[in-house]
Amino acid sequence: MEAEITPLFRNILLICEGMNLIGKEMFAIDGCKLSSNASKEQSGTHAELEKKREKIEQNIKYILKIHSKEDKIEVKVEDLSTKRAKQIEKLRAKSKKILDFLSENEERLGISGKTIKSNITDNESGKMPSAHGVVQGYNGIATADAKHQVIVAAEAQGTGSEQEQLKNMIETSLKNLENVSPNPPKKEEIVILADNGFHSEKNIKYLIEEKIDGYIPDRQYRKRDPKFTNADRHKKPIKGEKGKAKYFIPKDFKMDKALGLPICPGGHGMYLKNKNFVVKGKKGVSYIAREKNCRVCPLREKCLRKPETKARQVTFFSGETADNKKSDSQQMIKKIDSEKGRETYGHRMGIIEPVFGNIRSNLRLDHFSLRGQKKVNIQWLLYCMTHNIGKIQRYGQIAA
Repeated sequence: MEAEITPLFRNILLICEGMNLIGKEMFAIDGCKLSSNASKEQSGTHAELEKKREKIEQNIKYILKIHSKEDKIEVKVEDLSTKRAKQIEKLRAKSKKILDFLSENEERLGISGKTIKSNITDNESGKMPSAHGVVQGYNGIATADAKHQVIVAAEAQGTGSEQEQLKNMIETSLKNLENVSPNPPKKEEIVILADNGFHSEKNIKYLIEEKIDGYIPDRQYRKRDPKFTNADRHKKPIKGEKGKAKYFIPKDFKMDKALGLPICPGGHGMYLKNKNFVVKGKKGVSYIAREKNCRVCPLREKCLRKPETKARQVTFFSGETADNKKSDSQQMIKKIDSEKGRETYGHRMGIIEPVFGNIRSNLRLDHFSLRGQKKVNIQWLLYCMTHNIGKIQRYGQIAA
């Protein structure tokens, strides 16, 4: 159905447009991570899979060793021997499967160029954290219109990272609306809402260059919001987090306004190291503590990650780039932290989250039964079409 699925999806949109169910003004983009027809246990980097194969081979040798000892003392263990033979056969099949996979497939790389886990069952799927635990599957991304939560674009991908999908989802949404509407919206006429999973300097720059009114918060957005000052008390502790050392971060260093220098958590003053510190194009001011203070400080273990480090350094970034201009991300922070920005972004959850709730819980389309990017993408589009047909049923004007 690869050739038929997009026209079919647009035909449903055409009906929604004809019944005035699409507002074409505000859209929310997000992803829904669903498990697929693949095993989590079959995931790992090539090094991890090779280690797993070696362990299987060791198990085979151990079983053969036990069998050999029993043969020498002529113990009648016919049933056990048959059982072991079957066990060895299964282990050898598993070992061969891993070996064949490693010889036929290259290491998978993420968007940052780092190695990510492959999967023997479905190598295009991904192992990703979700609200329902870690799943082996695909991230179903959708763009929903604000008026009746009609999905105007959808795509499934085998990675939890959403940053690379923002531009594609916006342009696919506009292209679909061009095909179904006599008055499709222009880029500068729409409002785009997305969560911090889509936040990147590249995406913010794209929104600014295309004059799209977008609202994408950074990961510190809620910490700056006064309404979430006491939010941490509601968080459940992460398993294994208790007793784990937490290192001091820049916000733990208080600035002495009189001196114009930061004071470390141990109460000692620091001094200026670099007034024009630049890293990855971002400009900041770097400070360093005195070695004699750090050497005897009782908080040393919580402040210095490496024992050989002599003195703690800390950098405060101004939000400006190396050429003294406000970065695109800094402009977005200023925009979304405004009263209008927070009010506008507040609509995101009410637009997109009910869509995924309906698909997962009401329609019970909570997993993918197919394997491979193309097939799963078709299945995700079918799920989204089912959601849109429900909108036609509930809100559409049926002609007599």
